Amino acid sequence: MSGEQFPRLETDRLILREMVLEDAPQLYRYWSDSQTVQYMNIEKLKKVQEAEDMIALLNSLYEKREAVRWTITEKESGQIIGTCGYNSWEKESQRAEVGYDLGWQHWGRGFMSEALPELLAYGFQVWELHRIEAKVYPENEASRRLLNKLGFTEEGVLRKYEKRQNSYEDVILYSLLKGEFGEK
Repeated sequence: MSGEQFPRLETDRLILREMVLEDAPQLYRYWSDSQTVQYMNIEKLKKVQEAEDMIALLNSLYEKREAVRWTITEKESGQIIGTCGYNSWEKESQRAEVGYDLGWQHWGRGFMSEALPELLAYGFQVWELHRIEAKVYPENEASRRLLNKLGFTEEGVLRKYEKRQNSYEDVILYSLLKGEFGEK
């Protein structure tokens, strides 16, 4: 990655590390699963090659400093359980949009509650962000609870904002300002 070491983040149970092509088979398993991708803004993948292409795209966005995505690995098992990162990064506005996904088999175990604070700290401290946003489908109750727990403010509904399965869907916009981080 352009000579600069990719940032590695760590929690008690998780390692957030650079996404590499060798991750494609495991990530494909999640990104090709209807239950896992139902709240993601991607179509379910049909081939491992599509996961490889996604990894290459995400890494190229990091090279250009437009986004960053980490592979989330469970320390105990060494298994990849999902990904997280910043889908976009507006340097001049010091603003970024956070995104995350987790294989459904790992839902409800507190992994994102553990990973996201590290990701948010990285954004506010290293990238010196002023504002972090998240966009969530209204029916994704678990994600909405997580964002509220982390101190995000629900700002409102972006009406018919994203195209999903041939129809336009509302999303809820959340934000967290630097001064609010860690208050809850």
